[in-house]
Amino acid sequence: MLETSRMGYFNNQFTQYQDLEKQLKDNTLSVRKTGKELAKAQATIDSLRSESVTVLSIFAAIMVAGMGGFTIFGNFVQAVSDISNYRFFAIASFLGLILFNVVFMLIYMIARLTEKNIYTICTDSSKDRNADCVYSNCNNNCWGINRVRKRLPYIFWSNVVLVSIIIISLFIEYVD
Repeated sequence: MLETSRMGYFNNQFTQYQDLEKQLKDNTLSVRKTGKELAKAQATIDSLRSESVTVLSIFAAIMVAGMGGFTIFGNFVQAVSDISNYRFFAIASFLGLILFNVVFMLIYMIARLTEKNIYTICTDSSKDRNADCVYSNCNNNCWGINRVRKRLPYIFWSNVVLVSIIIISLFIEYVD
C-alpha cells in the first residue's frame, strides 16, 4: 500500500513536471514570437521616424532655397531694364542652375543622413539590370560625367539644358 501510494505520488509529480515543461515550451515560443513582432514594430517605428525626418528636412531645405531664390530673383527683376534679353536669359539660367543644384545638394545630404538611395540603376544594357555603377562590375563605362549621367539623369540633363541656355545666350549676346 505504501509502495502504491509512493508510485501514485511520483506519477502525480511527473505529470505536473510534464505539464510545467509543456507550459515552458509554449511560453518560450510565445516569447520568441513576441520578440519577432517587437523587432518588426521597432523596424517600422525607425522607418517612420526616418521618413518623417526626411519629409520635414526636404521641405525645410526647399523652403530655405526657395526663399533665397526669390530674393535673388527679386533683385534680378529690378535690374532687368538695364540688360539685354540674351543677358537676361543667361543670368536667369545661371541663377536657376545654382538654385537647382543647391536644392539637390540638400536633398542628397538628407538622403545620406537617413540612409536612403536616390540613385537610379545603371542603364548599361550589356550589364546586369540591377547594377548601380558603384557596387557592381559596371565600372567599364561608369566614370566622371558618365556616372552622373547614368546614376542621376535628372540632375545631368537639367544642368546640360541650363548650361546650354547660358552658353547660347552669351554667344548670341557676343555676336550681336
